[in-house]
Order: sequence, then C-alpha cells, then structure tokens
Amino acid sequence: ALKQLQENNAELVVVDREEVQAGDFVMIDFTGYVDGEPFSGGAAQGHMLEIGSGTFIPGFEEQLIGAKVGEKKDIQVTFPEEYHSENLAGQEAVFKVTIGEIKAKQLPELNDDLAKTLGETDTLEELKDKIRSDMERYVENRSMERLRHNLTLELVTNTPMEVPVSMVKRESNTILNEFAGGLARQGLDFEQYLEMIGSNVEKFEEQLRPRAEHNVKADLILDAIAELEGIEVPEEEVNNALEVMAESIDEESLSENMAERKAILSKFLLRPKVMDFLLEQANITESEMTMDEFEGKTSPEEAN
Repeated sequence: ALKQLQENNAELVVVDREEVQAGDFVMIDFTGYVDGEPFSGGAAQGHMLEIGSGTFIPGFEEQLIGAKVGEKKDIQVTFPEEYHSENLAGQEAVFKVTIGEIKAKQLPELNDDLAKTLGETDTLEELKDKIRSDMERYVENRSMERLRHNLTLELVTNTPMEVPVSMVKRESNTILNEFAGGLARQGLDFEQYLEMIGSNVEKFEEQLRPRAEHNVKADLILDAIAELEGIEVPEEEVNNALEVMAESIDEESLSENMAERKAILSKFLLRPKVMDFLLEQANITESEMTMDEFEGKTSPEEAN
C-alpha cells in the first residue's frame, strides 16, 4: 500500500539522456498506415506513452527502446486477430513515429513529509497506522459482502422454483439501464460499447438473463422469509431515509409518487434486516487466507 502511495504521488521528470529505455514515458507523434494509407484513429500528436505498459499494439513499445530524442522511426506491427476494429484486425501496419522528450517516474521518499503532503497524518508512523486501519476495515466489509453473497446463493440454489418471465425481463432491463447509465457517467455511449465488444442488445440481454433470474429468485425468497418471520421496516426508518433523499432532490419531485417511493425504500431497507436474521441462524465458520487468495488472484476455490 505504501508503494502504491509512492506511485500515485510520483512525478514525471525529464531525463538527462537521449535514448529511450524500458519504463520511460515518451512523448510521441505518430501516424499509422495500412497498405500505405492512413487509417481513422491511427494518429496523435504529443501522446505520452509508458514503455512497457502494454497499452499499444503488441510489439510497438519494444521497438521504441533505443530510439533517440528527435528521431523519426517506422514501427511495423500486426494488429491482433481479435482487435475491436474489424477492418484492422489481423492487418499489418506501419506507424511513422517522431520521438519527443523522455521522462521518467520519480517516486517521493517514504517519510513524514509525504505523510503531511497527503493531508491526513503528520508522521509516517501515523500514516502506516491509518493504512493498516483502512485495510482492516476493507477486509471486514468485503468479507461480510462475500458472506451475504454466499448465503443468498445457498438460498437460491436450494430453493427450486419457477419465476415469471416478465419479472426476469424487467430485472434484465433494470440491470441493463444501470450499466448503460454507468457508461454514460464515464462519457461512453452504450451502443458504441456494444459495437466495440462485437455484441448487440439482444446478446447482451441474454448474457444478463442468469443474473436477472438469480436476483428475482433472491428477492422472492427474502420477501417470503420476511413475511413468515414478521420482519418489517419501522415507519420511522422509512421517513428518515426520505429525509436523506430530500437532500438530493427538490421537495416537489419528492412529493410525487410518495407512496411508491416509500414502498421502494421499505423494500430496500428490508433486505439487510432479513439477511441479518438469516446470518443469526446460519452456521458460519471462519478461515484464514492470504490477501491474494482473498482477492481471488490465487487459489480461487479457497477464496470463495
């Protein structure tokens, strides 16, 4: 975590040498050609490229090693067969590149000054304590998320049931709209995204179907348990949630469909109460694992 902090607060400084080395950040101008003709999206001016990052076409970055500032160099590459632009997939190309300035990453020292720069602690030891506390809280929260997920999966897997197609379709639409909204917040268009991955709305919805069916089953099961066990959300909690919502939208909008809003909030607040009830009844065991296992980077069977 400390190394990552250094990386995040590193500065790029101009190096006192002429030749490009692995790990350098190089300012380049380039134009790409296929069959001698420039292609759309294949040119840029003043592009900063980290040599070894793998962000360009395979073979491109390696050919820049040893190039000198001001040098003009032809880079020959072959686009991957699975490249997102079908007209370029598998094509041989030549990029005419001009090498600009070379920069290298300069890491800050791990000391009290860095801690103060980050603005939350005054000493390196205090910073370490904060990082450790944040990591413990992260692991605790992720562990609880995983526990709730596994419990829900057990409920759905062990409760044979048929769900209405209309409910699955509605849930698929909800998931799709949320996904498209997330892309929009990043400045991406959903249709363009589908084109990039070689898909369409119908295929995308089909991929969402298992997740949507799982969600519908989980909702129905948890609602049934809440009814059987008499688990409810106090009116006061719903009203408190409405007050919080009122801080982000105007009063007139809030007053519209008030009954529907209350019903949605009540359902939203009900699920964690049902999950807490189930966790009290469940037989839970604890296990130790490394952070890589916990993050699913190694031994995914154990990490589950």
